[in-house]
Amino acid sequence: MGNSVACPVEREITLWDTVTHAMVDSPIRYTGRIKSIAISPDDTLLATGQDDDQITLQNLRDVLPPSYFVMPATPASERPQLDTNTRYNAVIPLMQISELGFESWIHGRLGNAESVFTQEITRSSGDHHALANRAFIRVRSERWKEAFNDAEESIKIQPSAIAFIAKSMALVGNGKIADGYRSCDLAFTHSDPNDIYLLHAIKSIIFCMAEDYEEAISHLSCEIRIVD
Repeated sequence: MGNSVACPVEREITLWDTVTHAMVDSPIRYTGRIKSIAISPDDTLLATGQDDDQITLQNLRDVLPPSYFVMPATPASERPQLDTNTRYNAVIPLMQISELGFESWIHGRLGNAESVFTQEITRSSGDHHALANRAFIRVRSERWKEAFNDAEESIKIQPSAIAFIAKSMALVGNGKIADGYRSCDLAFTHSDPNDIYLLHAIKSIIFCMAEDYEEAISHLSCEIRIVD
């Protein structure tokens, strides 16, 4: 979701800024225990399913500042020339990504983003950043084997937290739960200390991917208590 992430815990959802790693506004509370969440393509609506058979729609514009919402893409004819070489590691935590790849990604043009990363990989066979980024695009498309191969290749060139996360998601998506959890744990040994809490939130998402909801809630609840 743009530059924020939604984390469900029991009967509430907390929204976290992925740049500052701080909680945004107050938790959103529900009558039942949250079992699933989904966010609309334009990042404005949060849908939740609860164990009391209720489905709730929350307008995120009511709780998040306007700066959290991605503006519509500028038409190509009006867009300045983008630099495919400049890397931005402050816009998306844990990642280093070209401006062209970043713009395609945040506007949901995943096919375009994959093409950009593929070109970067072709141009430089040792570009482990582009390999890890493409792995994430392929995870989003549930192409688990291709995502795993990209992540593995990236790790062989240069281990990084983001590559281990992509590998973890690819393994879990392919049903290799234990191996996926081990890969996620390795991400912590290749990350900046400032990104630890974000990694814990991502680990909870990976638990959810494995449908291990009890562990996801327990893990995230523990981390929120530590932050408090």
